[in-house]
Amino acid sequence: RGEKGLMKNCLVCSTNTSDTSQSLVGKENTSKAEMRFIALMEQMKDMEERIQSISDSKANLIDSERFQNFSMTTDQRLNDVLLQLNSLINRFSPR
Repeated sequence: RGEKGLMKNCLVCSTNTSDTSQSLVGKENTSKAEMRFIALMEQMKDMEERIQSISDSKANLIDSERFQNFSMTTDQRLNDVLLQLNSLINRFSPR
């Protein structure tokens, strides 16, 4: 009778140990999954920041091109005005 009780206790103890180790493995897997998830979220955040930076650079480039076009147009208009003034001065200046 004593041996059967001891065997029963050993089986229960063995089962509990198995459950505990499975629980630890489950926690370890959960921890690894959480770490992978956190790493993935950090990578996504980095990618979003890169995309935002590229978008900002593109907007700045477009603004720069618009300014350059505006500047060229202004230069052309100023040159036209100066040529007209020069022409008027030459027309009315004594020779």
